[in-house]
Amino acid sequence: MANSGAHYEQAFESFLTRTQAQWHRINQTRKAASSSGPLKSFDYLIHPANSPTLLIDVKGRRHTARLYQQGKLGQNWVTQDDLDGLTAWQSGFPETVIALFVFTYWIYDLPRPQSFPTPLEPPSPLLFYHNGNFYSFIAVPLDDYRRHMKQRSPRWQTIFIPSAHFEAIARPFHPSR
Repeated sequence: MANSGAHYEQAFESFLTRTQAQWHRINQTRKAASSSGPLKSFDYLIHPANSPTLLIDVKGRRHTARLYQQGKLGQNWVTQDDLDGLTAWQSGFPETVIALFVFTYWIYDLPRPQSFPTPLEPPSPLLFYHNGNFYSFIAVPLDDYRRHMKQRSPRWQTIFIPSAHFEAIARPFHPSR
């Protein structure tokens, strides 16, 4: 992974491995074609036991420790391409497949611990510690995102969900739930 956001995906993959999820990373080197042109792919296909298959598009975002400790979620913008791609992929799968945006928040200014009670145990069950950094994984089903989205920037073709709606529909991500 050569891109600057690779640490978000690496943390997410480490989390999936640690939770013993069955998952596949989607090859991003080729874009699928659709009637309207190239189609942005999702990032992961996860097969939870006794639950629907998940199509995951990971969105890496920085977040402050102060806001995290206040219980506030971070930025949740996506591009129109992200939304269109995930929507098209979801429509190509059976109805039992669920598409999610997983916002991988890097809590970049949370002090690194000298030690935990155990090497794998962070100070909060909602935080994941990977390579010296803390992350939080927050999921929003695509259908809920579409229902509450607003335009953020016409120029950059980005959309978002206002904070109050986002905090009402977003949930900590775990591959078995």
